[in-house]
Amino acid sequence: MYSFMTRARAAILAATMPKLPFTVGAASFPITPLSRHIEDRLYLGGYDGYLGRAAQGVHDDLFARALILGDGETTVALVVLDLVGMANRHTARIRRVVARRLEIPEGAVLVACTHSHASPDLQGLWGGVCPEYAAHLRSQAVRAALRAATDRRKASLHAASVQVNGRTVNRRGWPHTDGTMTVFQARDGGKSAIATLVNFAAHPTVTQAENVHISRDFPGALVESLESHVGGVALFVNADEGDANPNVSGGFAEMQSYGQALAQLSARALEKAADLEPPLTVASRRLDLP
Repeated sequence: MYSFMTRARAAILAATMPKLPFTVGAASFPITPLSRHIEDRLYLGGYDGYLGRAAQGVHDDLFARALILGDGETTVALVVLDLVGMANRHTARIRRVVARRLEIPEGAVLVACTHSHASPDLQGLWGGVCPEYAAHLRSQAVRAALRAATDRRKASLHAASVQVNGRTVNRRGWPHTDGTMTVFQARDGGKSAIATLVNFAAHPTVTQAENVHISRDFPGALVESLESHVGGVALFVNADEGDANPNVSGGFAEMQSYGQALAQLSARALEKAADLEPPLTVASRRLDLP
C-alpha cells in the first residue's frame, strides 16, 4: 500500500509540474557611446539627406541584449543591438566569436538591430564610423551572449500573435501596413519570465531627424515597460518594417507613450500564449542584392 501511494503521489506531482524541455538564458550589456566618442564627433544614422548629424548627447542608454535557447540538440544565440544597422564586417566578427566561445555553428548565431534612427552610424552612410566605439560595442555584444549562456536554466517556451491595428502608417501613403505582433516568452519552473521577445514592424522614428541625442526610440520604452511588468529580460526585434512608421511623432514623451502602449499590447497577448514544444530549428542564409 505504501509503495502504491508513493508512486501515485509521485505521478500526481509529475503531472502538475510544468514541462521544461528547453534551456534559456538572457542578458543585456550597455553599448552607450562614451563621452570621448561623442566629443570626437559620433554621427547618428538614419534619414536620407541628413548626413553628418553629429550626436550632441545621450537621452537614454543603448544595449546589447542576448537570448540563448537550447533543446538538448540545438543551441541558438540571438543578439539584438540598439542600432540603426551595422556593416557586415561587424556582424561577422560578433557571430564568429560567439560561435567559437559557445561551440555552435556560426549559422546558429543571429544578430539583429532595432533600427533606431537616433543611434550611431555603424555602416558609414551618415558621416562615418567611430572605430573605437565599434570595437567597444562588439565586445559588449559578445559579453551579453556569454552571460546569457552562463545564466541558462530549464524553461518552457510560449508564443502568441495578435493584430495591432492603427499603430502604424505607411510613410509613402500606401494603404498597407502589417499589424502583426508576435510575442515570445521563456518561463522558468516557477512560471517567472526569463525573457520576453516582441516582434513588430515599425521604424523607431517617433523622435524625428531634428533630434541629435542618442536614444533607443520607442523600443527602449517598450522593453523597460515589459521588464517592469513581467520581469526578466525583454528584447525587441523589428519585423519587415519597410515603409511602416509609428502613427505618432514628436519628442521623447511621445516616444515613451508609444513604447509603453506596445508593451501593454504585448503583455495582453501573452495571456493567450500557446505552449511550444521541441525541436528548435535555426536557418540562416546570405543574400547578395543587386
